[in-house]
Amino acid sequence: LDGEATTFLIRAKRAIRLMCSLPSKFIDVPDKDSNFEYLGATVKGKLGADSPVTQLIESHAASIKHLIELRNFQEHPTSTKSTVVKNFHVMPDSSIGLPEWHVTGETAELIHVDMSEAVPFLIVTAELLLAHLVNHVIDPKWSLMRIEEIPAEQQNAAAPVRLRITMDMSRVRLREPDSEGS
Repeated sequence: LDGEATTFLIRAKRAIRLMCSLPSKFIDVPDKDSNFEYLGATVKGKLGADSPVTQLIESHAASIKHLIELRNFQEHPTSTKSTVVKNFHVMPDSSIGLPEWHVTGETAELIHVDMSEAVPFLIVTAELLLAHLVNHVIDPKWSLMRIEEIPAEQQNAAAPVRLRITMDMSRVRLREPDSEGS
């Protein structure tokens, strides 16, 4: 189980690092951050706290930190913190406990639950970050267009499209007909 957990955490950390490099492709920020806490500070310094890009990064930072810390304390344990991976085990009531993991001093999480939530979370986070960055750099002549998230209740599980391009009708100005009615 340790090998499988390590493989998962390495891949999650690589995905997070790739997400952290996205902003530097769209805005003038250095490609130096490897977690969302630092990336949030970098982007906030450039775009401000009210930017949707900054808000997205900051709102996802805690969940990203959980995955980063699992990997970091597995790879570099300290005298007080390490990643604990516990395989199937006998519980005090003689039942079998499911595999779990945690960083020393934190609450244990069931590995299968944490992993099955982390994968779609990372995918959605990457998609949203990319969409917000594209939205940020859209040429003003296209400002009528925007990328928006489709509400969960309107999504089709068989075709998991989460984003769509829409027209901001509040910015549409209709021309007045000229004197000849055209």
